[in-house]
Amino acid sequence: MPILTPREVPLGGLRALNVRRTLPHRNRTTVGPWVFIDHYGPTTKAMDVAPHPHCGLSTVSWLFEGSICHNDSAGFHELIEPGQLVMMTAGNGISHTEESQPGNLHGAQLWMVHPLSERDIVNPQPRLQRYHPPTEKIGDATIKVFMGHIEGCTPANVVAPLDAIGAEISIPAGGSVTIPLRNDCEYAVLANDSSFTVNTDRMNDGDLWYCDAESEPQGSRTMHISADSGPAHLLLLGGLPLGEEIVMLWNFIGRDHDEVLQMRADWEDPSRRHARYGTVTGYGGTTEFIPAPLPPTSRLKPRKNPPVDA
Repeated sequence: MPILTPREVPLGGLRALNVRRTLPHRNRTTVGPWVFIDHYGPTTKAMDVAPHPHCGLSTVSWLFEGSICHNDSAGFHELIEPGQLVMMTAGNGISHTEESQPGNLHGAQLWMVHPLSERDIVNPQPRLQRYHPPTEKIGDATIKVFMGHIEGCTPANVVAPLDAIGAEISIPAGGSVTIPLRNDCEYAVLANDSSFTVNTDRMNDGDLWYCDAESEPQGSRTMHISADSGPAHLLLLGGLPLGEEIVMLWNFIGRDHDEVLQMRADWEDPSRRHARYGTVTGYGGTTEFIPAPLPPTSRLKPRKNPPVDA
């Protein structure tokens, strides 16, 4: 199966914390509803992201180590800690800040896109979901299912699009686990500070392995993960295929060029910023807001996964 290698990107500015990004990628736009995967740390460098907007998506924060203070314009203030899911649905617009606490920091920042049919109906307003999944056992592995359902584990008490799946899996050195998969879902595996094998594919730290849904939607399949001489640590993500084209610009996801440029214009215009994206309180930094990148000189092209048989 295909494996994507990460690229380094500064988070929140040129002097900011560097993250390793695998999605979006020129060869892949989404895996289920997952459209954005950043992996960072372990590091002692602080994360300090000033007020910035989101629109047309949900953010998912998952930490392995450290803690992050989340403040947003909907009035939510949360200390994100390891083993705790925090999912922020932007609705038609939200702004927020992220500040790590002193010490080591290690985690993943993920985005999900909502199908057009539910984007403005089910999620018109910003909201925040929190969930502490139990630690469970499958084979040699310990697993925390923070979104969706994996056979043999407790379903997550989280509302998410496209039957989204998210889990943290740890396997001791020399151990293995077989994970039941749905035929109708796409899946991805993010390697976290470890090397291991997914089926017959070798994974290294930061790599993203992915597979498409089966052409026959009924039935099930499995994924076999084997640790080497050291332990394996990974995130398993997945969900039903989006099956739609999207247009992305910075922190905005829409369905056409004009829509995302309007999202950008509303953030850049002080007279419209508060009306659409609100105002964050509780941020300890000094930067008023992060400006959006310059608009493109040509029309943005919609993105979609390549055909399965391509």
